[in-house]
Amino acid sequence: MGNDGKAREIVVTEVDGTLVHPQEKGEDNFEVKLGITYSGKELESKKAKQRRYRLKDKVIYGGVEGADDFGEKLYIKGEEKLSLSLARNLLLVSDGARWIADIAGADYLKATY
Repeated sequence: MGNDGKAREIVVTEVDGTLVHPQEKGEDNFEVKLGITYSGKELESKKAKQRRYRLKDKVIYGGVEGADDFGEKLYIKGEEKLSLSLARNLLLVSDGARWIADIAGADYLKATY
């Protein structure tokens, strides 16, 4: 695969996790991690009463795995479509969970958190 070679001004990644309670009794709760990466927003319609925006170049990844594996897989998917390694600015947005802060500072991402 490989990236598209475009050096974008900014790429934004939003990440969160949610705790899921299993249906089976006796099973442990688990966290589902979700991430979306995009290169900006564009106005969907100039005629609509309420302004609505569409994410540009959207990449989505979700998984039930450790933070390191999740972060690396999200990065790989983003690199394939958005050339994250060439972006002038990488921004990671989240609610402040510790595992997300660790992803932001990882050698492969080096995003502003």
